[in-house]
Amino acid sequence: MPFVDAVREENGLSDTRLNGVGDATVNLLWRPFYEPEHQLNGLILEAGITFPTGDEEDQPLVGLGNPEVFQEGTGAYQLNLGIGYSKLVGEWNYKFNASMTTALNESDQGYEPADFYFANVSVGRALNDVLSFDVGLLYSHGDDDRFQGARLITGYEQLALKTGLVWQIDDAYSVSTSVELPLYTNVNETQIGAGTLFRFGVSRSF
Repeated sequence: MPFVDAVREENGLSDTRLNGVGDATVNLLWRPFYEPEHQLNGLILEAGITFPTGDEEDQPLVGLGNPEVFQEGTGAYQLNLGIGYSKLVGEWNYKFNASMTTALNESDQGYEPADFYFANVSVGRALNDVLSFDVGLLYSHGDDDRFQGARLITGYEQLALKTGLVWQIDDAYSVSTSVELPLYTNVNETQIGAGTLFRFGVSRSF
């Protein structure tokens, strides 16, 4: 359940501010080969739904040079699918995962969010019994959004350096924080772009 607090600037002037709950996501993770001795023990399959819990603006398009999407929620349901694999070699844990997000419908205002694709490779290790860290590369690609049947030139691709810490509180709960530093960004047109991203999360295992 993300909380959005953002200010949009264009030509050095702030013109729009968002503050509120974004679109909530529920994901399920499944390890089909859970036995420790199995060769594919590190394989993880992921599926989930993003719900339109964030406030959808009546008119999501802003910007002078090119229409841009800037709102707390998309107003649409989205399907999330992913696959990952991890392998422990000595004290180091090597991970790879890939995922995609695609819209299941368009919002009441006619907005259909773009499809997104992500890939991440990382390596990490435990620092002690409850704290671990990892560092890796994150690639992301977004297609164009659509609004009332028209394609918006909002697609992008980005390569970022990502590093994070995970605190395992107990067998069920963990807290994570990460920093994403863009190394390469390519956008199709003038549009909203984020710089360094800081993330904080809490997870529950069942």
